[in-house]
Amino acid sequence: MPYTNLLPSFNENDKNHILDNIEVIFSKMPFLIAATGKEKQARLKMGEKVGPFMRKCLQLAENNSGYLPDIFSMQDFATKVEVWELLKVIQPQINKLNEAINCTTLMLEKEGVNLGCFFYKSAMNASHQNVPGAPEVVNHLSSYFPASGTKGKRKNKV
Repeated sequence: MPYTNLLPSFNENDKNHILDNIEVIFSKMPFLIAATGKEKQARLKMGEKVGPFMRKCLQLAENNSGYLPDIFSMQDFATKVEVWELLKVIQPQINKLNEAINCTTLMLEKEGVNLGCFFYKSAMNASHQNVPGAPEVVNHLSSYFPASGTKGKRKNKV
């Protein structure tokens, strides 16, 4: 079912403006990393308890610093917790934007392909009626589709 609001007013200048703003965001957060799958898995999984746990540990560490070795940096710990909390506020909005862009591009693709297929079928009908130029259009567009009759069939190996 076509979306009535999927006739967006969005052009090259809009795209460039958004990409520039994304670069500004990245420049504000030069500490962002791309962790490996192993790194993501190698952490204590605490679910929703992670925030309260970190805050409580920070609070207790600040009040009981005698337990800590000299190499422990309370400032590093406090900074990590603070930045984590700030990013956790931003993250849902970024996720929401990402999901909206994913869904919109998917639906634009779906509707664009459907309209393209409508055009292709129209060109095939025109070709059957010997409309000049239609066979060339059909020939060009047919290259985007698998050869008919091969779907689901296995080729014999020699």
